[in-house]
Amino acid sequence: MNRILDRLVPGIVLAATLASPAVAGDPAGMQPDVDLLRFRVLDAEYSTSLDAIVAVATTPSDQIHIYDPEAEFGIAIDLPVAPNCVSVAPDGLTAVVGHNGWITHVDLATGSLLDTFPVGANVGDVVLGGNGFAYGFPSTGQWVRIHCLDLATGDETLHLGGSVRHGTRARLHPNGTTIYGADNGLSPSDFEKYDISNGTAQYLYDSPYHGDFGFSGDIWISTDGLRLFARSGNVFRSSSNQSDDMTFNGSLVSTGGVRFVAHSRVGGQILALPSSSAMSSELHLYNYEFLGFEGAVDLPQIQAGPNNFDSDGLFVFVDGSGTTAYVVVAAEIGSGLLFDHGVATYRLDIQIPPLSVDTEKISLSAGGSQTFTLDAGPEHGGEGYLLLGSTNGTIPGIPIGPVVLPLNYELGYFLLTIQSPNSPLLSNSLGLLDAEGRATASFNIEPASNPSLAGWRAHHAYFTIDPSYGPVFTSNAVPVELVP
Repeated sequence: MNRILDRLVPGIVLAATLASPAVAGDPAGMQPDVDLLRFRVLDAEYSTSLDAIVAVATTPSDQIHIYDPEAEFGIAIDLPVAPNCVSVAPDGLTAVVGHNGWITHVDLATGSLLDTFPVGANVGDVVLGGNGFAYGFPSTGQWVRIHCLDLATGDETLHLGGSVRHGTRARLHPNGTTIYGADNGLSPSDFEKYDISNGTAQYLYDSPYHGDFGFSGDIWISTDGLRLFARSGNVFRSSSNQSDDMTFNGSLVSTGGVRFVAHSRVGGQILALPSSSAMSSELHLYNYEFLGFEGAVDLPQIQAGPNNFDSDGLFVFVDGSGTTAYVVVAAEIGSGLLFDHGVATYRLDIQIPPLSVDTEKISLSAGGSQTFTLDAGPEHGGEGYLLLGSTNGTIPGIPIGPVVLPLNYELGYFLLTIQSPNSPLLSNSLGLLDAEGRATASFNIEPASNPSLAGWRAHHAYFTIDPSYGPVFTSNAVPVELVP
């Protein structure tokens, strides 16, 4: 099959070291080569702040690896015991490693071990919250408790509420206050949700289904926090409202189940590695808005001596900019390679909007921020900008000199953002773009805000000002909604 998508442009990656075996690319230069690693990946996550793959391995040694796929270089840190799993903090600067009876805390920025703590479980999966706690999910024991470890003190508590099944796979929701889990070893399979806002986890509830839809034992969450992807290929909603939470929303129809899922928010794409053996050497792409299948690309072959071997996808990650995908691959069984895992790099051919955000909803009870990324391009580098908001829609907009700002005038929030720039509510809303035409700002809601504001919606957009010509550029508008 050699289907290369118009929107997926493979990048060429050379071998990491001279000692690495040669790798095979597409004869026409359409497929990336594989950067072969000097270790075998047991589990991996991605740090968007460091733009590095964080992986644990037992071959050749018990280590955690911090690998920069662009530089084709990484560092390895020895671990005290064999790892089972790894989780990266929301800020991407620290990680935890789960072991049999231990959890290790790692500083990724400095490449050093911080602590290793005893826990009363063989940790099969682990989640690092942004609240200073690590959550260990036991791999054995049938009906078990989540082991909640305070990384500042080493104190261990067990989660409150109903038991969970051993082997549960879990992910931290982008809101930072909840974890979703996918059970294993049960029929029918299910998702469930835990609250971690107080440190020790509290079991909340499971999905509303009992055999209606398959979940199949693993879970991934979109970067905006709105969708949950199941190993079965089914897609579910995520919501702070229990009646909507974990409700069926569609499926990734071409996969027959997935091995790993990643989301490019700026590209509006879902990248999935199929679990079917017939498609294990493919990367599938879907439109995020309506889950439409956009096509598949073959993963590159790996050369071992005179022979080429197909590669199977293990993990797929999207970098911090949302424009590059990294696929961790393994040569098919029988290649003869001692180190048969590697990384293939794909450039996502997407247009980055002038204004993008990391979330579209903020909880009034938990508080939080919507972070704006302003990218007007180098041609507007150094220009002033003003970010404004409106609760009155985006069409027809407001003419500002030769351009139109996609916000409608209103006496409330719009005037507030004009009269009070750089306020605690809308920080860094007035300033100068850097030489590349970029800046960041944020819309901020304090915890325990007035619950009557639930359902409040607004849009934000900005315009830039050239000192000689006045307003010269306007961005797209982005939405925000306050939820309970």
